[in-house]
Amino acid sequence: MSISLHGLPGSESRPDHLCGQRNDGQGRKKYQWIAYHEIMAFVADHFRYRELDREVGDRAYEGPWQIRGRNIDPSCTLRAVRGGTSWDGHAVTWWGAASYDTWGESDQIRKWVLGDDLPKVDDLLRVEKQGDGSCWLNVQGHFNWKQTAPADREWTEVDTPEVWYIWTGYLIRKDEAQVFLHWAEEVDFWGRWMPEAAIVTKMFLGEHAWAPASHYFQHPYHGDDGWVRPRNDCPVRVRTLALKYLREQGCFDCSIDDAYALRVPVGELNNEVGLCWSGTGADFLDVAGQVAAQDPTVHADGPSALLLREDALQEFLARKEYTICWAVLGGKRVLGAGFDQGPSHPEVRVSGAYVLHGESLVGFVNHVLHDPAAASPQLLRVVRTDGITPNEPLDDE
Repeated sequence: MSISLHGLPGSESRPDHLCGQRNDGQGRKKYQWIAYHEIMAFVADHFRYRELDREVGDRAYEGPWQIRGRNIDPSCTLRAVRGGTSWDGHAVTWWGAASYDTWGESDQIRKWVLGDDLPKVDDLLRVEKQGDGSCWLNVQGHFNWKQTAPADREWTEVDTPEVWYIWTGYLIRKDEAQVFLHWAEEVDFWGRWMPEAAIVTKMFLGEHAWAPASHYFQHPYHGDDGWVRPRNDCPVRVRTLALKYLREQGCFDCSIDDAYALRVPVGELNNEVGLCWSGTGADFLDVAGQVAAQDPTVHADGPSALLLREDALQEFLARKEYTICWAVLGGKRVLGAGFDQGPSHPEVRVSGAYVLHGESLVGFVNHVLHDPAAASPQLLRVVRTDGITPNEPLDDE
């Protein structure tokens, strides 16, 4: 096989140098990549492929996703998403209607930190959509409220009060929900040691849940642990509900304006509930053609989230005898000016858990004070949902 390369690999004609600027090597680049893919095809046809890095051992060649041989996703043409939680916080919207503006005085930081005024977590986990009254469960959320810096100062020049929450939702056996809640009261989720949503970058969005490329990445090696028993002597097994589809900057074809992540339901949930991708954003439809799962930040400004329509899950949860639980982290703190290192101010750390019980949520969050002047953390309060006491069993309805 004879292949003539027009231009030298590694020269200024490399595609990663082309985004955002004019380059006379664009023509040469075209033929370099034609040659590259012809060589890869020849190698794949004549040599045995082995994956030595995977925990499962040697594995045959299945497709170019194994060798990072694909760099453009033709199924996803989004240049950016409209929403998402960033360093500056997030916009208020229907799935994140809670606002926070009780920042207190700059000379009374300790009083503000100790105040019992945090947004209710259960009001953010289960939300009602305006207009149609449908209820949605947020199973992968990130909320962040920050005080705006004065107009004449940069945010790096002043202390910045901040309130935030992060949570991950899981499938869990219904008869183990109470056990999970009792265990969660004895542990601290800080450190993010609970299973988290896997991140995929080499799967096409349109392949999710059905294609060989999607099945390939459903493996612990790529962050998808499936049903797993968390650390710290957790007595039950859980299964994450979300997967993050990540588009990174530095793409070869300048097709995106900024990096973004779409939160989509894991393949197991798609297949069991009968969801299919709509072809638009991160919207997934049920068998009736209605949106049953979505990352709403594709269409509107607001906090990062994966929303599942509650009524679309009922048959699946009942049939499998599952319910949904959440592990919640959060904080109330003051970020020092200029990224001051070390906790110069006291902060409240939030850790807790919730379980879907019928059409309501049962759970709690602990508010723990971490004060650099104190010898050890101090439990300030336990905030529980209304209606069910800590030891009351979660009976079937």
